[in-house]
Amino acid sequence: GLAVRLDALLGLYSAAGEPVVLAVYVGTPVGGTLGAADDLTELAFFAPDAPPPPAFPHDPQILADWRAWRERRAAPEHGGA
Repeated sequence: GLAVRLDALLGLYSAAGEPVVLAVYVGTPVGGTLGAADDLTELAFFAPDAPPPPAFPHDPQILADWRAWRERRAAPEHGGA
């Protein structure tokens, strides 16, 4: 499997009437190999500005929050370019 360092909690996502709360983290690969296990048939990489169609209702908000997180991290006051 893939070893990942957790960098930040991106957010908690839920919907009214849903019993599930999704905790989403930003992480950095630090070792291992990415591969599909018995719960997946395939894996793919996508450019941040060209993701596949959303699989779940929270996906567009999660991607928007991740893009904003990346932009904040790249800002000069955070040590970015």
